[in-house]
Amino acid sequence: MKRLFWFGILIISTLNSIWAQNWKSKTEHADFVHRAIKQVTDVMVYDIYSPPVTSRTYAYVSVAAYETLIQDQKDYVSMAGQLNGLGTVPTPDRKKEYSFTLAAVHAILTSGKSFVISEERIDDFEDVILQEFKDIGIPDDVYNNSLAYGQQVAEHILKWASEDKYKETRSLPQYSVKNDSASWKPTPPPILKPLNLTGTNSELF
Repeated sequence: MKRLFWFGILIISTLNSIWAQNWKSKTEHADFVHRAIKQVTDVMVYDIYSPPVTSRTYAYVSVAAYETLIQDQKDYVSMAGQLNGLGTVPTPDRKKEYSFTLAAVHAILTSGKSFVISEERIDDFEDVILQEFKDIGIPDDVYNNSLAYGQQVAEHILKWASEDKYKETRSLPQYSVKNDSASWKPTPPPILKPLNLTGTNSELF
């Protein structure tokens, strides 16, 4: 009887191990991260963002993704202390289990939402992709741990972004085209106003 008991425990333990590896094999893929960044891209296209503003957004969401994903990669180094003003990024509780892919997706979408106009498009996409993680069978505690950690990273990145003086640039005057030979002038085609670093194309033309 005792042998049967321990044999049962062994089987359960083995099955749990296989089950745990199964959800990881389905969730820890770069495709989820690529799709999250593409969604931010699609929303910026929809919002008609200018290249300078788009570049700023890409920089922050990419750092959010990187800083999240390296948490289970020993060979990668944090950008904290290397990028101007970026302080030490929160680290996960090593006693808890995470899907760092899910955490990165949440960090990308949460930070990205703060940089776009059409936030609801990111919300709708996140509802869909989070359901995919649930459908895969990711354990509830891992799911919640991952979202919580992704939120921590996103908040850290957004605080960093808030200190880059971008808001102050929004009150700067528009560039005025001058007639002297040394100044920039619009050229055909099409005859457009100069890009302003402070807003979207829809605000400029």
